[in-house]
Amino acid sequence: MRAISRWLRKRRIGGLVRYADGARDSGNCETAARLYGDALALDGSLSAIHVQCGNMNKEIGRFGLAEIHYLDALALVPNDA
Repeated sequence: MRAISRWLRKRRIGGLVRYADGARDSGNCETAARLYGDALALDGSLSAIHVQCGNMNKEIGRFGLAEIHYLDALALVPNDA
């Protein structure tokens, strides 16, 4: 049962990220930020998604929230440029 749960969560995260990427690519930064945030609520260890969420929040003027996501990404992968 536990493996199914993990699989479903991973699948849900993948769907959220795909929708967020689509929103980002179409210029809808607010929706993208929300969807990336939803994915991070399910798994906060995704450094690349923290960066994307930070980027989207920066684009819509939420600089404090963007900084938090950038710092979270840095904490997860300190040697990543």
